[in-house]
Amino acid sequence: MTIHQMVPLFALALNILLLGSALMGDRKNQRAYVFALVVAAMSLWNFGVFGLRGATEPATALAWERVLHVGVVAIPILFYHYVLALLDLPSHHLRSAARVSDAPLRSTASTTSDVMTEHVAPPQTGGGAAFSC
Repeated sequence: MTIHQMVPLFALALNILLLGSALMGDRKNQRAYVFALVVAAMSLWNFGVFGLRGATEPATALAWERVLHVGVVAIPILFYHYVLALLDLPSHHLRSAARVSDAPLRSTASTTSDVMTEHVAPPQTGGGAAFSC
């Protein structure tokens, strides 16, 4: 295992430690709970990067890429929610959070399906993937 593969694993361990410390305190505190969700999304992202860097087959790399996308898309949505909780803004601001999260969730749904990759074919003569019509 190279250092290139170990970096996401180390970041994952730190994120899990941070998640545990966020949940050790007052679990009924909304700030701590939302922060724990942000850290869980970052942990999912790190786990996906670790799996992607260790993938040897294209099919497994695509599966890890889908896991990674779920974590990456959730981070800004949950961070926005965390900022709202941190500033103690009233709950009517959560409607704006729902509007902000609509587009990334739709993007994740299309990215994790085969709609975006159905016309990608393996290359004939080395190099990257080729687009076929």
